[in-house]
Amino acid sequence: MDSTLAIILSLFLLLFFGTANFGFYVWLKKSIYTREKFAFAGLTAASALTLFVIASIFAQQPPWLAALGLFRQITGLSYQPPQPLTYEQEILSILLVAGFFLFINYIHRHWNGALSTAHYEQQQKQQPPSLIGDTWLFLNPSQYKKLLEIYNPANQYRPTALEGAAESLVWHQQARDLLLLTSRLYDFPDDEWHNQALCWIGTHKGTGDIVVLACRENQPDTVELQTLTDYADKVRRNKGRTSNGLEFIIALKDGNTDEQSQLNGHPLRTVSESCLLDSLVNFDDYFRDLTKRVEKDCLTGSNLTINQVYTASRYKLDKDGDAQPNLEVFLNEWLKDPSLRQIALLGEYGQGKSTISLMLSYHLMQRLQQDPHSARIPILLELRGKSPRNLREDELISTWAGRYGIDTRGLIKLLMAGRLLLIFEGFDEVDLSGDSDARINHFKIMWGLCYPKAKIMVTGRPNYFLDDTELKAALGIQASSLERPYCQAVQLVPFNIQEIEHSLRNLDNETREGIVALAAVNERFYDIISRPSMLYVVSILWKTENLAQYGERINSALVMDIFIRHSLERQGGKGQRYDFTPPVAGKAKPAFMALNSRERAYFMEGIATYMLINELPNQITARELEEVGRLLVKAIPEAVSSVDAQGGETRKPLRQRYDLDNKPEELQTILTDVRTCGLLVPDLSRSGSFKFGHKSFMEFLSGKVYAQWCLRKELQDAEEKEVNSLGNTFNLNMRHVVWQTEVMAFAVEWIAERAKDQGQAASLLFALLFGQYNFTRKFLGIIYKLALNQLACSGYRTRLNPRIELYIIRAFLPSEMKRQLGVNANHILITLMYYFFITLIFIIISLMLRMEFTNNFVYQFVPFTLISYIILFLALYIKSFCILFYGYKKNNLMLSLWAKFRIWHAICIAAHLERRAMNRIVGVKSIILLDEVANQEPQPWTIAESLHKLKMTKKNFIIDGGLLSRQGT
Repeated sequence: MDSTLAIILSLFLLLFFGTANFGFYVWLKKSIYTREKFAFAGLTAASALTLFVIASIFAQQPPWLAALGLFRQITGLSYQPPQPLTYEQEILSILLVAGFFLFINYIHRHWNGALSTAHYEQQQKQQPPSLIGDTWLFLNPSQYKKLLEIYNPANQYRPTALEGAAESLVWHQQARDLLLLTSRLYDFPDDEWHNQALCWIGTHKGTGDIVVLACRENQPDTVELQTLTDYADKVRRNKGRTSNGLEFIIALKDGNTDEQSQLNGHPLRTVSESCLLDSLVNFDDYFRDLTKRVEKDCLTGSNLTINQVYTASRYKLDKDGDAQPNLEVFLNEWLKDPSLRQIALLGEYGQGKSTISLMLSYHLMQRLQQDPHSARIPILLELRGKSPRNLREDELISTWAGRYGIDTRGLIKLLMAGRLLLIFEGFDEVDLSGDSDARINHFKIMWGLCYPKAKIMVTGRPNYFLDDTELKAALGIQASSLERPYCQAVQLVPFNIQEIEHSLRNLDNETREGIVALAAVNERFYDIISRPSMLYVVSILWKTENLAQYGERINSALVMDIFIRHSLERQGGKGQRYDFTPPVAGKAKPAFMALNSRERAYFMEGIATYMLINELPNQITARELEEVGRLLVKAIPEAVSSVDAQGGETRKPLRQRYDLDNKPEELQTILTDVRTCGLLVPDLSRSGSFKFGHKSFMEFLSGKVYAQWCLRKELQDAEEKEVNSLGNTFNLNMRHVVWQTEVMAFAVEWIAERAKDQGQAASLLFALLFGQYNFTRKFLGIIYKLALNQLACSGYRTRLNPRIELYIIRAFLPSEMKRQLGVNANHILITLMYYFFITLIFIIISLMLRMEFTNNFVYQFVPFTLISYIILFLALYIKSFCILFYGYKKNNLMLSLWAKFRIWHAICIAAHLERRAMNRIVGVKSIILLDEVANQEPQPWTIAESLHKLKMTKKNFIIDGGLLSRQGT
């Protein structure tokens, strides 16, 4: 057989078997796969078979003999060309193709597997199924995403998670529930509602008297009261309880009264719903806790309280709007608004979301103490570590209520009555976040408490969501409505100079004026302290660490590192006068601390790394803490104990001080030190759990460990042993870091400032920004660099009309191909990669067979394989070049591939890396191009500003700048 024809036949045969097997797999798994996927597999297999048959007829062979001949040639068996093709064989070949088409079409028409939305709509319209039409739908998932989703009737009419809850109780049921919640002395059975007299008949548990609970909208007149008395006497006689006394309670829907009087010699209480609600729940313990947190608890490392540093933040109601002053004023106006509007308070790390929630609650509490009806009662619920989607609505607040001895049912009543403000704080720290549906389900439970009179505020980081569509669906952000609840997004704005100065009002003049003066002239420093949490850190360290001396070198990682080191050393200083050795029998010692400062830092870094690796929120249970503690005790190098130990602290290795093999209980001594003397604090949102004092502590420590792991060859011996111990114990790698934006930001800052080898620094920064943690991503990185170099060498010098050139390039952008042609560029590239691996496997198998069968046929596949590699490379190259070209021409940072090169260049410049080091990464011409674009900016981007832009564009990288999403790697 001719070699060219043999290659063509082999290609079609491989395609047929591959797609036929895929179609068979889809049919086997039809409970989870839709008809459209089977249509694609079946039509492709039938088309491949058709092409194979046509090629075999052209080769004057029936398809079955052609396949047998190919096998003989591959395996080196003897091959004799068949006789010329007869008419009967041609007819049988055609019937084979027709039969296969009919078979595929039959399964498709009678599909009984998973039902897509498109399939459901066709059934409703009585439209016949189309094999080609369903294949077209499957090949255009971005254009027909909704139609391809599996049909679920329960979700068809749920565009957002915010649906709200309805009040279900009529007044007589509400009145009974309120009375029973305010007093346990009464009992009103469900079957004792007397509709004739509009009253409940019950019993006083203490005296045995008959209690009549009459439910009215307004105060009854004398005649109604007399009728009620006569009815109660009649009931008492019928029950044979004439010796029991009578007690009357009139529950009024309206008004504000609670009076005691007599009715025909019987006790009578007239009480309104408002007064029953007033006495429903005792919030004294909760209010004392709020007061303690705001007025008495000092901030870490300071003598100041939150109340002494708090400054109301500015806010925006839309991204492009102007910043408005004083968020608290806005929130108080919202609380007065009777509409169904709810609030989502959004902000990045350290912008003060938790502090604002606490201070709003505190100020509302103060107003309530002056006038019980002057404000809503704030309920501050921390979501950290919770999994709302696995709870009922009442269970979500029961943990909080139980801590203060409050009945959850009473809270629900107050919420329904419009007496509460529910604040769900930190939705980005919930447990079991899962995929998009799981995240939205968390909010469905929270919004299940949104009764018509309720006010709910949720706070968190917006980058918790995959994109704006998911954010709006989960938070219920939509147009205002008079009929359904909706949510308004409020974006926190960084502090300006005036707010910074006000926040520092209780510091000495020298410190306050020094910080404000440096912020006014140093934009990098201003970027750091414009976050309230970082401003507090800087204020603590301003004098003790002489921060002004760092000048242009200052960044968030540097400040955080100094602050954490300062906190741990300060804690270690408390134990200098104590003996660190464990007490022995008969000789008690005041062993205040089990660890020295450096060991404690090692444990904090290890715990943070453990939380990063396991994707934990800023919360770790006691069991998990004990588990990681055992790992760290086992892995701690002896050199750690002697590094930077303060005077008076022990330098003896930890495992030599404690005989953990024979006395395993001594591990608890170490864990007690870790819990009480480090950066961990009890997490009140979940019993038996702990957290870092601020989430940014965890993010910085894990980012620092990874940065040091990358630069470990530059570290001193003891530090290298320490970071090797942590990295190897937890199998730390880049994959854990690149998808945690804040962790990666701290790692980038650390590497940019601390790396001694500038070439290594530039390379590591590039790898982090482009997420090059596996071979595929490294391969893509090479293509990106080549495409940028091509753009720098010639592509950006326009030869055609600029508009025509941009139009041509824009047509090749992945997003434009989807919109105009319905072609998914990533699907094309993935298909090419599929052939890449198929041909590679085929050659390997052939070479293995050649060990036994001498045959040169395998080498005829080499050109095809090389061509497939070249096509794959060129497709990736053209795609990357188009994105870079369009990003350059339009200066469009929303095209993430272009934005990442800009950000990498800006960080390298801000870190004062040598040009030679940058040239080695992307090439001289590329650096010149990036310089040209950067010079058009009013001023160079700082590292902080560059990282901020990275956060804004990171999600778009999945769409425009790369082949693989996080879920797809």
